[in-house]
Amino acid sequence: MARAVGVFSVAAILTMVACVGNIGSELDVGPNDGSGAFNGTGTTSGLGAGITTSGTGDCTECTEASSGVGTANPFDTETHETDGVGLDDEGALVLDQSDTNIPGIIWIANTNLGTVTKVDTTTYAILGRYKIGSVDPSRTSVNSLGDVFVGNRSGNTLTRVSSGAEKCPDTNNDNAITTSTGFNDVLPWGQDDCVMWDVKVPNNPHIRGVAAQDVFVEDPIPDDPDHTKLEKYVWVGGTAHRTVYKFDGETGALLIQTESPTGIYGLALGANAQLWMSGRTDGNSNVLGRVDTAKCFDQASCDAAVVCTRDCTSGVCSCDAKCGIPCDDAIKERILLPASLYGITVDFKGKVWTGGDYIQRYDPQAPEAQRYASVKATGFVHGIAADASGWVWGAVGGSGVVRVDSASLDKVTVPVPHAKGMAIDKDGKVWAVANGADAHVIKPGPGINDYTIDNSAVGGLGKCYTYSDMTGLQLALATNNPGYYREVFEGCPEGTEWHVLDWEVETKPSTYVRFKARSAAAKADLQAAEWVSLAKIPSDTPTVSISGAFKAKSVPMGRYLELEVSLQGNLTADGLVGPKVKSFGVSHHCPGMAY
Repeated sequence: MARAVGVFSVAAILTMVACVGNIGSELDVGPNDGSGAFNGTGTTSGLGAGITTSGTGDCTECTEASSGVGTANPFDTETHETDGVGLDDEGALVLDQSDTNIPGIIWIANTNLGTVTKVDTTTYAILGRYKIGSVDPSRTSVNSLGDVFVGNRSGNTLTRVSSGAEKCPDTNNDNAITTSTGFNDVLPWGQDDCVMWDVKVPNNPHIRGVAAQDVFVEDPIPDDPDHTKLEKYVWVGGTAHRTVYKFDGETGALLIQTESPTGIYGLALGANAQLWMSGRTDGNSNVLGRVDTAKCFDQASCDAAVVCTRDCTSGVCSCDAKCGIPCDDAIKERILLPASLYGITVDFKGKVWTGGDYIQRYDPQAPEAQRYASVKATGFVHGIAADASGWVWGAVGGSGVVRVDSASLDKVTVPVPHAKGMAIDKDGKVWAVANGADAHVIKPGPGINDYTIDNSAVGGLGKCYTYSDMTGLQLALATNNPGYYREVFEGCPEGTEWHVLDWEVETKPSTYVRFKARSAAAKADLQAAEWVSLAKIPSDTPTVSISGAFKAKSVPMGRYLELEVSLQGNLTADGLVGPKVKSFGVSHHCPGMAY
């Protein structure tokens, strides 16, 4: 979770080993008995016994530095730059989507003021307030960068505000970023550099749903077939008709306008690119909608999709045979639930939760007879949010906030006044935004009755009517994006030839691990250096040549090497499963050493 980049000085714990210089040199292969060899089951390793060679090799003396389990340099997520990973009991790297680098910010719409307010979730300080391009702001959805997309109900526009001044353009070319710095510092429309754009949503849909979407896509480039890039989008819908819209998150350009399974009151992104919608509209208050955004990727593919219907009104779900295909394979799905819906969220196990007359849970991974469950709160549930510890939180207006165990459905009511919108911040605190001027904060303990409350932690917000993923944590928890861990290795001041990469990794079906690296003569120059892809596991086996990969792309090597290992998981019926990185190591050659 820490942002600092750790530097591993190899001078402190150097070991001299024989090492390989050729990609594809043969390795000793045997069972995974601690000998450090490939075990044939998705676990690859080489660190236990050093790096072995077959044939002549081209490095008689190299310096190796290793990190992780069983080395002198255990993994440390507090002193290294990470995102979405943690440590298991053994000290190996595993996925942990709660350990996220999203900024500690919550965005609260000041509906009656035509603004949105940025609040520090640690200090509760108001960092800025921004005029949006229309009236009646309500839904706020945050992407992985911390930028907010604001859905303006009556004005039917979508506004993007950047989370940090360092990312905002200098629109008036005065060599300064002109932006708000507090609640009473609101610049006129068009004068705040951090209000990036405001676009009209066609056909006046009466906007009620907004969901940011970050997509990591394969983007092969020459000599780097495993290259990926991050694409940013935002989905919007409303109550006026059954239409969902997709916008480019960078530019605001409209990309898709297509039929949705239901009119839309709320939107939430889940794992495997599934867009879920609360359908408290078009004469049906009990419809849960789903769009597979991986298959609905352009106007033609979306328009060709058939809307399949699944009926869960009896509590047991069944797919309408007239669909012609299994509902789970449908690009668009209309799911009829027993009770009315309101707010919506998706938890880190892929389960969908809705507010309304009941808190309803729909598990798309479960067998049909076990997909639906519900629990009655003390009143009508408005906003709803799920945290990283297995709790679901629902706003029950003047009756407080209901806390629900996501597995057992046990519940308790937390006495918070006038809760309306719900969100979880990056530290696990629960924000209950009133339909008024105050935001209250609940600090959960481990048990269902363990909590403390900061009533009116932030006040004077005008009249708020704010929903959706106000912090970005729902997106981080539910969407199964890859996590990463970075480490900087130091070579020789007089010049360094980075030689080979070795690792010990365990993968499960449909999961993988990637290694890439960048190098520079000075540590401060690493940020600007070019990344070079080194390996993808399970398809690659140790060792691989660092120098060969850099030379193939004509990228120079320097004294410092920053290594990134990224982990990609897979959502199953048991929740998110992911790979395990036990250790990795790099070797290098310095002038004067045999080579």
